[in-house]
Amino acid sequence: MVKPFPLLRFPSAESRLEDTISRDSGNSSGGTPEAGRRGTIIRHNSYPSPFMNSSAVQTFTEDHCDRKPYDTVSLTTGGPKYNDDSLSVRSLDSNSKTWSPLSEEMRPHLLRRNCASSEARSLEPTKPELNSTESNYKIEKIGLVGRVLRRILKLFFLLLLLSVIFFSFILILEIVKSYKCMSQGRLLIDTDELSVKLKQNLFGQHIAQQEIVSAIDSFINESSDSGGKPLLVLILTGWLGSGKTFTTSLISSVFPVPGNIHSIIGTYLSSSSLTDLHKIISRSCGYNLLILDDVDSGEEVGLRKLETLLVSLASEVEAQNNGTLVLLTTNIGGHSINRYMLEKVKEGFSSLDTVEGDSIRKHLQEDKVSLPLQAFLSEYNIPVHVIPFLPLTRDQVRSCIHAELRRNHMTMSKDDINKVLDQVQFFNKELPIFAKTGCKKIMSKVNIALNGHLDL
Repeated sequence: MVKPFPLLRFPSAESRLEDTISRDSGNSSGGTPEAGRRGTIIRHNSYPSPFMNSSAVQTFTEDHCDRKPYDTVSLTTGGPKYNDDSLSVRSLDSNSKTWSPLSEEMRPHLLRRNCASSEARSLEPTKPELNSTESNYKIEKIGLVGRVLRRILKLFFLLLLLSVIFFSFILILEIVKSYKCMSQGRLLIDTDELSVKLKQNLFGQHIAQQEIVSAIDSFINESSDSGGKPLLVLILTGWLGSGKTFTTSLISSVFPVPGNIHSIIGTYLSSSSLTDLHKIISRSCGYNLLILDDVDSGEEVGLRKLETLLVSLASEVEAQNNGTLVLLTTNIGGHSINRYMLEKVKEGFSSLDTVEGDSIRKHLQEDKVSLPLQAFLSEYNIPVHVIPFLPLTRDQVRSCIHAELRRNHMTMSKDDINKVLDQVQFFNKELPIFAKTGCKKIMSKVNIALNGHLDL
């Protein structure tokens, strides 16, 4: 009678896993039936049992990768006990006489497990996990850096915007300045208007009326034709009260660029900073007018400065201005002109209106009159023109009184005007026809006459 097979027992995953071989006649590829009765069948390189849980599978895999590879099945009692891979057979005694080894074709081929990936994973450094405090700190730090960067970017764009606005403003100013400079450069001295004003307001100076207008016309034409920066010096010489300073005011009234008019009194030449004046004139646009009033030859320091200034202006190449007109007034030569006119009066009163400028200039040279700057400017080939102013007769002083009354919207009778004229001194004793002070201080005498204090 054949003994029945015992029931197979499957232990839990926590205990050692055992398995049985198939029930067919106790055959096994693990060895002989005697070995089966003596111990357990050990199978190497076999996959863990499906009854393992996940932790058992992981333990099996790690343990399996540490052992040497085998591709056969052996039955042993003294070998290493790999409990996770061992299966016990309880009924090998059954049909042990009919047992025979499995043929080569029937024997299972077990493949070697690749443990390289497991070993590689075991060698990989593990990343330490951050706790919540460190994570929050890093998040806050990143947020703070982001806020700082945003503020820096805002500040950068703000500065960029301000820079664009600033440079745009500077560019607009330069464009306006350039346009203004071009506009001023196109303006010319209105010599027609100047001629009318001189004839209406400057009395007894027919030479000055003609020669001043003619000299300024030549000056303007030279500037327009050559495109250079011409310099013209007009020396207005004559006796006190002949109208030299008044003439400079008439020229200033028709000057196209009032901001380019510069005036210096002769007594302040030595203390004036003419270096700064040179820079101002060179950088200005359009024509410039320099008035040097009442210059005396005794101001040697001031004259040296003035000579340096005029030479610098004459040699200026990169200046923006169209040219500089210099008006110099002086009383030097007045005595010589008065003597010449007295000699002419002896020839007849009609000859006074026919006196020419060249004849007076020739007389000045014969008298060896040294006018300020004339010799120096001639050495440097700087254009200089001497304009003689004649002494005024009684009728010409009367015309000055009428002109002052019109300007001040006043009226006087002929008797009052004659009383004012009686207060004016004339020369010489033999032929007192020329006023010693000309039209100077006429308005003060008119005011005295109108207030009833003529006798004072």
